[in-house]
Amino acid sequence: MGAWMLPLCMLFACTPSRHETSSPQTAETNPYTDSLLQFKIYLEQIRISRFKADTLEEARTLGEAERMARFLNDSASYADLWQEKALFYLPKNPETAKTYFRKALAYMSSGTTASTVQNELYLSRIYQQQKQTDSAFHYINEAIHKNLSEAQTPVLHTQKGYIFASLLKADSATHYILPSLQGLTLKQRTEAYRRLFEMYGNLRDGKRENAYMRKYILSHDSLSTERKEMVIGKIQDMQEYKLQRERANKAEMETAHHKLIFYRMAVALGLVILVLLLLLHRIRTHKQKLAEELKESLWLRMEESLKRKEAEVALAHEQERLKQQEIDRLHKSVEYYRQLNAITLPSLLRKKNSQGALHLTEDEWDIIQQNTDTCFDRFTIRLKEHCPQLTEEELRFCCLVKMDLPLSLLSEIYHIAKGSISRRKMRLKEKMRIENCSFDEFIAGF
Repeated sequence: MGAWMLPLCMLFACTPSRHETSSPQTAETNPYTDSLLQFKIYLEQIRISRFKADTLEEARTLGEAERMARFLNDSASYADLWQEKALFYLPKNPETAKTYFRKALAYMSSGTTASTVQNELYLSRIYQQQKQTDSAFHYINEAIHKNLSEAQTPVLHTQKGYIFASLLKADSATHYILPSLQGLTLKQRTEAYRRLFEMYGNLRDGKRENAYMRKYILSHDSLSTERKEMVIGKIQDMQEYKLQRERANKAEMETAHHKLIFYRMAVALGLVILVLLLLLHRIRTHKQKLAEELKESLWLRMEESLKRKEAEVALAHEQERLKQQEIDRLHKSVEYYRQLNAITLPSLLRKKNSQGALHLTEDEWDIIQQNTDTCFDRFTIRLKEHCPQLTEEELRFCCLVKMDLPLSLLSEIYHIAKGSISRRKMRLKEKMRIENCSFDEFIAGF
């Protein structure tokens, strides 16, 4: 971005503003000129962000540009700002974009014909999408009337033809679209063929629909080929850049290698001198160190023996503490089971009918889940986070298994045989990808 922003900034700096007076102040000392330059830079940054599809940066820069436009309080600045905001909202919120395009038109002067025509073209397209053809015709006719660019004329006439095509007026549509095809880009011609074959399809004119569909397919294939060639060109440019970068890195590495060799030689020489000095000092102090090392060795042995005994004592205490924690945890787990079963089992047993079958209501299932979450630290919430694909029925089944209910009671609740309960556990084990333990062990320890 910086490589081409600099010439742009120089252009803005060198172009005199229409608000400049005969004051002897230069651009460097005129606050208005500096602000206008900064505003134009913001506009270019907005367009760059839009090209890069960086909506967050585009929105942030739009805010900066709006703040600068309010400071300038100039109709031309407001017109540019509203146009950029309209383009920002156009892909996702055409209604808001339409509002800003109309505001931009209100601020544009008669000397900005190209921008006016472009805004009216956008408005015509939005109104056409919203099926407000009268307004679409109004703005495209205004754009055609004001247009001074021959290159823009085919685009405007094609848009008018699109409006006629949406109304299924084939003669008027082809009158405006077909003569304009040569002045359109390949992408625009492809879109024109698409609109024509869709129009004839709606008119049930199979012959012309097929003819324009073939043209659309051929044009679309050409467009795809053109895009492929462009991508290949970009890839080749990237490869060339990569090759040049590798050459530069290689040259830098060779220079760094030579410097490294020099530094290594200097360090090696310094080390040799240092070793010689150390050897000389060692010879002089060798006799003194022998006695000191002997005494120090004795003290070290004693200290190591003492530390070893202290470590053994600390390890024994730690093991004792861990055992006590495990016992406490087991007691607490047993107490949780007792509390849960004391709450839930009487409620379940009272629901048996005359044949001994159990029928639980939704409220009772909710109570079971709430009791399980209370006793086992949000059991169902943690299990759902661990395995999001579990259904509500499977979560309820896991709650009953967590309560350590016997197979006989589970078979009565679900009105199936005990073997079916076991198979259901195996299916849940596979679904939850439980390995190295049984389903009951996993649920009990979860």
